[in-house]
Amino acid sequence: MRAEIHRTLGALARLYEAGCRRIAIAVDAADADLSTARAARSLGFELHVDTVVPRRNAGRLREIAALIATLGATLWNLHFLIPGPGVAAQDCLDAAETEQAFATLFDLWLTAPFDLKAWEAPHYHRYVAERLAAMAPGERPAKAASALLGIPSVGEGKGFAFVSYCGEIMPSGLLPLVMGNVRTHRLLDVYRNHPTMQRLRDPSSYSGACGRCEDRDLCGGSRARAYALTGDPFAQDPFCCRLAAAADART
Repeated sequence: MRAEIHRTLGALARLYEAGCRRIAIAVDAADADLSTARAARSLGFELHVDTVVPRRNAGRLREIAALIATLGATLWNLHFLIPGPGVAAQDCLDAAETEQAFATLFDLWLTAPFDLKAWEAPHYHRYVAERLAAMAPGERPAKAASALLGIPSVGEGKGFAFVSYCGEIMPSGLLPLVMGNVRTHRLLDVYRNHPTMQRLRDPSSYSGACGRCEDRDLCGGSRARAYALTGDPFAQDPFCCRLAAAADART
């Protein structure tokens, strides 16, 4: 183990000397081995921490956050799962569990020494806006000012595009709709002008509840999750609590 850490330190030192200043690490458990992360911090790197949020660790987010805080991390990225190869639907949080996770993340965000970002969970933007709006102005943290601007979430084809190792252009790595190749197409042209990219930026064109929702511009639902579960990237996101509540009201 000591020799392995020594080799890791050497590789990190070379990265730092080459100009790299920020690296990402994965922390998916409250008892994760952080020796590499601490080595990186000792060399001066800023840290981004990536955590997936399956059912098995959704109840331990506070413990994981406390662990991350000891690293002096800059950003905590939480990745909500999309069903697909290697990810069973039963491993993913349902709508109610997702909302519970949002409540935990919001409470952590209020006092966390790092920024927090939820991936493939654009409805977290809606949740944050609702919680902040319910707070008296004097109770809101300083960081709430930017959150209340109502900036739409970045997502598939909205401020974001993905290029695969072989040059394929897609809205995101989790929405595998190939729209060209950088070897034959200009990335900016595809992003701006491909009909599917354009529609992804128009939530009013979505079908189902996501297209009718009052928060469609702030949220819009996960297009990757809609595609994974229905085959339609413009369908409603099944993991939204509002959809679940509406379904319960009809039964």
